[in-house]
Amino acid sequence: MVGSLLLGLFDETGRLNHVGITASFTTEKRVALVAELAPLREKALDGHPWAEWRPPPANQASACPVR
Repeated sequence: MVGSLLLGLFDETGRLNHVGITASFTTEKRVALVAELAPLREKALDGHPWAEWRPPPANQASACPVR
């Protein structure tokens, strides 16, 4: 089930910027979003500017990138 979505917009330079989140879905919509978004999940991190924020491996405590 989908809990929330990160929202982003590209600026004039092509950089993807975080603009917010949304999480106010009904249970039915959360379930429906799984199927609706499934095609977008295939290779979603390939070249994605936020790929560094992917879920951490099981042996890593945080998904936040080290800066």
